Amino acid sequence: MELRYDSVRLRASTLGEARRYLSQRISYDSVRGAQGISFLLFPGMTLSANGEQGRFDYDRPKRQTRLFSGLGRATYVLNASLYVDASGAVRVLKDSLVPTEQTIEATLRLRWTVRKLEVDPTLQFIDQQRGNTSTTELRFLLSTIRRF
Repeated sequence: MELRYDSVRLRASTLGEARRYLSQRISYDSVRGAQGISFLLFPGMTLSANGEQGRFDYDRPKRQTRLFSGLGRATYVLNASLYVDASGAVRVLKDSLVPTEQTIEATLRLRWTVRKLEVDPTLQFIDQQRGNTSTTELRFLLSTIRRF
């Protein structure tokens, strides 16, 4: 089932699903939900947040999995030549058979357009933990596009 609200400045939705899946190889019950909201703060500036949850109870093989995720984003479009997007996300996977996994991400992306040249730098931080193992990444990507 989905509920949704749309207006000029605000969009919001929530979605829920329950499922029973049966087969010879795998069987499970699941309950999932997703939510989202987007708010136009002023022309060109949008704030948004999304969340998702899920629970899976497996019969064959016996197992339980839970998923949680959330994303927050701010987007600013100054004009046709400058775009800025900043976001942060968290994802958690809990499973009865494997170690818990948690990921945190933060991203900053700019896009400048000067005449026919587009410059698109992106900076991303990722921190991932799985059981006792931790991984941290810092990524920088620079792409340029020449339009003809």
